[in-house]
Amino acid sequence: MADHPPGKPLEKGKIWPYLDICAEPSVREWYVMVCWENGAIGVVEDCPNEGTDRVYFSDPAKMQMAADQLAALQPKAPPLTPHHSDGSPRVQAGEVKDPGWRTAWHAFFQPVNVGRTFRILPSWDIPPVSRLPDVPGGRIPLIIHPGQAFGTGHHETTTGCLRMLEDIDPAGTDVYDAGCGSGILGIAAARLGARSVTGRDHETEAVEEARHNSSLNHVEPICTWHCSSVTDENNRFHLVLANLNIQLLVTIQGFLVDRLLPGGQLLISGYLVRDREAVETGFLTTGAVQCAVAETVNDWAVARFVRKHEA
Repeated sequence: MADHPPGKPLEKGKIWPYLDICAEPSVREWYVMVCWENGAIGVVEDCPNEGTDRVYFSDPAKMQMAADQLAALQPKAPPLTPHHSDGSPRVQAGEVKDPGWRTAWHAFFQPVNVGRTFRILPSWDIPPVSRLPDVPGGRIPLIIHPGQAFGTGHHETTTGCLRMLEDIDPAGTDVYDAGCGSGILGIAAARLGARSVTGRDHETEAVEEARHNSSLNHVEPICTWHCSSVTDENNRFHLVLANLNIQLLVTIQGFLVDRLLPGGQLLISGYLVRDREAVETGFLTTGAVQCAVAETVNDWAVARFVRKHEA
């Protein structure tokens, strides 16, 4: 996501809340990761000034969650105030009208290979056709139209999930994409042969984009997307995909486990490496699953659990 050019009038549209984080590079990186955990959707480095990162959110509630968590880190993190005379990190909230970032995405969203299997392609590189394009190396194309929903395939949590998903054989299975965002994980499972994909997200924009992306990838007939809380789902599945923020993962651990059929698999991400013990141990304490594999992608973690047959 790019900030607006200096002096250019802003277009009318959605209001985007943000946090400006001014700190030493290592501290900034840590603060930004906290924001990602709380639903950030984009970061512009050295904006509006060198040494400051502007972190954008899709709604004020998510921004406030991040702000509250940063404030609660005291004494490591200072209170949220515009200025600190002692040179300590400072965080300031603000908002800006949408200056046309959907068009700006064209400069930032480039094709990328993920793992051994997938190649993610922006929708504007693919003309409407009756079949998906051939991709060099025999990779499976995932066509994504970026909008406001999380999940272009470039963030570490998404790439980590996709890499782990390619080691699972979802052919013929029923899949639940909890907090589907753009739908990329559910669509990837469908492209690997899943029998059905059900996705839920509480944001209307996300559900609309998931539907559009499933159509672009020719898996629309087997994908069903609902605008509702992820906990509104009552069915059980062979595979559950949950790339969520840490607060939600911890809160609904039991629910996610209960959505698994015996022998079913749960793939989780959206939490930092430093939080692995707290998150992954919580799932194990349900007594119904065992951890099959846990990996890291830079500072982010991803894990796969299997529900016990006797549980």
